[in-house]
Amino acid sequence: MVRVLNKISASAKGVTIGYLFDLFDNGKLISISEFLQRELLKDAWYAKDYQNCKEYIASCWKTTNIFDSFSVVLLSKLMQVVNEKLQSETDDEKLQEYNKLYSELTEYHSAGVTYVSMDGQSRLMLAIYSYMTDAFKLNKCDKFVNLEVDGKQSNYLQKLHFSKLPKEVQTYFEKINVVLNVVEDFSEMDDMVEALVNKQKGFDWSWFQIVKQSKRYSLFTIRMIRAVDPKFKEKYKYCLKSLSKDLQYDVDGHQLFMVYMAYMYQYGSWPTKENVKSLFTDSVRINDSSYVAVQKYAMEYFTALGKTKSTLSPLINYILIRQLIDNVKNGSKFLKEVNIGRLFVIKKLNDFINNFIKLHLKLSNKKVKHEASFVQVKKGEWVLNKEGYGASCGKQDDENIFRRMKIFIEYFDIFTLNKNKIIQHVENTTMPSLIDVAVYNDFKDLNGNEVLISELPTMDRSHDEAKVNTGSNELKNLVLEDYSSNRSRGGKNI
Repeated sequence: MVRVLNKISASAKGVTIGYLFDLFDNGKLISISEFLQRELLKDAWYAKDYQNCKEYIASCWKTTNIFDSFSVVLLSKLMQVVNEKLQSETDDEKLQEYNKLYSELTEYHSAGVTYVSMDGQSRLMLAIYSYMTDAFKLNKCDKFVNLEVDGKQSNYLQKLHFSKLPKEVQTYFEKINVVLNVVEDFSEMDDMVEALVNKQKGFDWSWFQIVKQSKRYSLFTIRMIRAVDPKFKEKYKYCLKSLSKDLQYDVDGHQLFMVYMAYMYQYGSWPTKENVKSLFTDSVRINDSSYVAVQKYAMEYFTALGKTKSTLSPLINYILIRQLIDNVKNGSKFLKEVNIGRLFVIKKLNDFINNFIKLHLKLSNKKVKHEASFVQVKKGEWVLNKEGYGASCGKQDDENIFRRMKIFIEYFDIFTLNKNKIIQHVENTTMPSLIDVAVYNDFKDLNGNEVLISELPTMDRSHDEAKVNTGSNELKNLVLEDYSSNRSRGGKNI
């Protein structure tokens, strides 16, 4: 007797478009974010006045969509698998995530949900549902459908929204058959991901998505997904151009970029694909603080761009120069090899970013040649320097990133920025001790009152100019203050 113990059991059944529409419209078929699926490709499907949607709907009318099956998993089976994980898991953080998911699934079940979408959600939720709720009519895509009504050629599809079509035409569309694959049994998430990847060859999953979904409940994946700021996600989507396939938004490129940069921020080295894959084993940890810092710097950059688009390299450069300016001391490879030489705080952030972007554009411009990216040879001819700034922006690895950052710092006019009070030179950014601050202020608080030694434990080292307002940790910017007063003031200056 031969058995495969970890096989997926699924049944394929013929259903109608109307049946699928009703499942989704009545809340019996749902989509769960970050679970066995990709981003809904709204931009791609809605672009050019719903062009992809129209073409898909035209294929439905002609039934040339016959091979485009839809895949769902039984909610009850998902609940069973998650419950089994709850019983066997010993890690508290994973248990918390499983409990959260199980609670969410239980709420869906109580609300009458039967299926969870796995594949075909863009076709159903963006094309079919939008069409049947009158988001668009076929217009010129009608020419692909030779429609006849009561023995006469008809252009109804071109002119009318779905709800305005004659009832018999609506019914015809609703009764068009499609294939629904229902996953009824599985044991491991890896097997589900493998099935999805094999199915979705038209829109390939990136290697990052595949690893992430198969290791969906590793601590790394849990923390990484939790760390993504929705504002960063949206800005990443609209502000960047010319990205490699793996870093594009629709294949979770925003998450991969955040991981790349958090790794670089924390360890000072650009990670390889294998480095990133190893993170999913939880053998190497990226701190939440690294994710926060990377997204904070990225949001500064995106905000300064406005509607201007950017390539990837200057964003990477900006995050790294902000790390240098903030003097993050983690002993990383990058910070050992690349430095500014003096300590600064940024006083006028928008001016700083604009100076940064302008210098990048000057250094990398190929029409208006700059010595940092080009070299002059015989007869005064300028040729591209293969180790210049512009050439180094074309690839992301330690060699190119370190080289271009050293060149950038060489031409970044720190003196003028300091003179114009865009940045300010400081003596030290290491936070002094409470005793250091007390001695510097002659044991007097911010109001000039004497502070007894016994009172020191109730005092805080308060920033005259708050850290969030680019105040430094220099002694001249620190005073003694009752800790409750300091903490109630938040990020405001004294």
